[in-house]
Amino acid sequence: MYRWLYIIIGILLAACNPYEKDIKQWKQRVEQAEAAWPAAPSEARALLDSVKNPVLLSDEWLTRYCVLACQLADSIGSPLPYEEDLDRALYYLEQHGSLLEQARMGFYWGRALQEEGLYRPALNAFKEAEMRSREAEDWHLTARVCRYIGDLYHEQADYVSAKNKYREALTLFEQTDDDYQIGFAWWDLGREYSALDSFDLALTCMFRADSIIQQRKDSADMATIYNGIGNVYAIRGDFENAKAYFFRSLAYDTGDSVPTCSALGRLYLQQDSLEKAEYYLRKAQGPTFNPDTHEELLYHFAELEWKKGNLEAALKYMKKYIQLWEEYIIWLKNTNLAEAENLFDKRQMVAEIVRLQARIERNGGIIVASIIGMAILVCFVIWYRRRMKQQQKELHLQLQEKEQLEQELALKKEEKENIARRLKEGEQQIQELKTTQQRMKQEQEQLIADMSAKTKQEQEEFERKLAEKDEALNRIANKLEEMTQHDQELAKDYALIQDELEAGNNRIKELNQHMMEDSAICRKVRRLAKLSDKGQTASLSEKDIAELQKIINKVYPKFSVLLEQAGLIPSEYPYCCLAFFELTTSQEATLLNVSINTVHVCHTRIRSKFRFPKTEGPILKYFMDRL
Repeated sequence: MYRWLYIIIGILLAACNPYEKDIKQWKQRVEQAEAAWPAAPSEARALLDSVKNPVLLSDEWLTRYCVLACQLADSIGSPLPYEEDLDRALYYLEQHGSLLEQARMGFYWGRALQEEGLYRPALNAFKEAEMRSREAEDWHLTARVCRYIGDLYHEQADYVSAKNKYREALTLFEQTDDDYQIGFAWWDLGREYSALDSFDLALTCMFRADSIIQQRKDSADMATIYNGIGNVYAIRGDFENAKAYFFRSLAYDTGDSVPTCSALGRLYLQQDSLEKAEYYLRKAQGPTFNPDTHEELLYHFAELEWKKGNLEAALKYMKKYIQLWEEYIIWLKNTNLAEAENLFDKRQMVAEIVRLQARIERNGGIIVASIIGMAILVCFVIWYRRRMKQQQKELHLQLQEKEQLEQELALKKEEKENIARRLKEGEQQIQELKTTQQRMKQEQEQLIADMSAKTKQEQEEFERKLAEKDEALNRIANKLEEMTQHDQELAKDYALIQDELEAGNNRIKELNQHMMEDSAICRKVRRLAKLSDKGQTASLSEKDIAELQKIINKVYPKFSVLLEQAGLIPSEYPYCCLAFFELTTSQEATLLNVSINTVHVCHTRIRSKFRFPKTEGPILKYFMDRL
């Protein structure tokens, strides 16, 4: 329903069109900024800043705005556009731009996501940009993307993955002869070796970076290199060399010496030189580009006051340090959840409105078209709701029929068990009668053998007993024949009930399949799967996945219980839901907007939790045997 609300809002905005003059002026500003670049980057940035609402521009003009803003961000360090604007520009370039343009825009989009703290989406954006830049054979851009991916891994403390990415970036930069990037790639690599306690390799990389960056004679860059070398020596425990390089860093760059002063203060604190430590820690309280430095200072001041014996002051600094970390953790949670969700909703709404504005022609029939469209919309909503009610009614009837069949099957199963029990008892009685018959035959033969040695009177007595035995044997034979006939009738009833059970189970499976196929979400999954085979982008939203899980739980009530008992996590539920459609790995990857490798990994993990190897068949067979 929200989508239709956005459409109505877009139609009304297009009818009013209050930004027509502003949009025309903003387009002129973008053209002027493009003309000023690259001769006057500051002037170009000022012209872009005069565009108050770039989101209201069309896709083409917003893309031109974002491309120039990103170039200025690399040139003069100006801020990047909002990530939702870059996302929209990337979408436009995917339809109209070259592969290299798509790679560049994806790279800037990843940087914007990284700045907002959305690390996982940023990593996905960088991976996509890396793939496209490799296909376009732009190795310089590929190297830059690899370096930013390494930064993401470093921030997540995954130093091994970061080291591998920096090594890959270094190899690519060496093919482009960009000495500046090569030098700092060596510096990044040394920092990761230091984090992995490989100090000799770290120093080797740092000195390589020093030899390359020295040729540029940039004091700020040299200060950064010497600060990194000093940190390696400090971690290694070589305090004298560490202090020497820290002082060289201070000599090269006095503009932002706060991180180096903080490192020196920490070093002297470890050596218990409290006066020097306090001196450099006080100097580190100045302005800096690194926001983490001031947070670390609180901890160092707490340690300083503790060593000086001022326990109250040490406790005060430590409380401030803990409070800042608690606020930082809360901020991270809010950024990753509520803020990210709000940004996504805002982006979807604005993009919908803007696309509608771009499609609507400015003519006198807009209001009439809006009224007709709204009338059609109302009719469609009424028709759709009636259709949904009818489908719900049919589904309810099918569920009732299914429940009735299940009750009848339960009764048949109980009757089947009774017949099986009676058959078993009859077999036992037949066996007992056969045993008795055999025993009486043996007695009869014994009597006949004894008759020859008896007198006539005894012979008559034996004949009388023999006649009684014959009569008893005849009765046993008759009873045995009756029980055999009865067992045959029971066996026929058992086979008939077995057939009815199989028919009932087949009917339930047909009803389940029918209920699944009749649902709107299942038809949508089939349709999107066919689109993905044609190479079109067709993925399921979180709402679609939730609706799909809901209809499966309705048809198979034990489905959620089965997943929970196996220990599956919520992110693995969509793969289990799509198992009912017997899709290919490529189709699943497209519908879930993930890579094919991710689908393989999830399938392997799900089979492991179900203890259902691939040799036993598809995952759907596991569900059908237990549901």
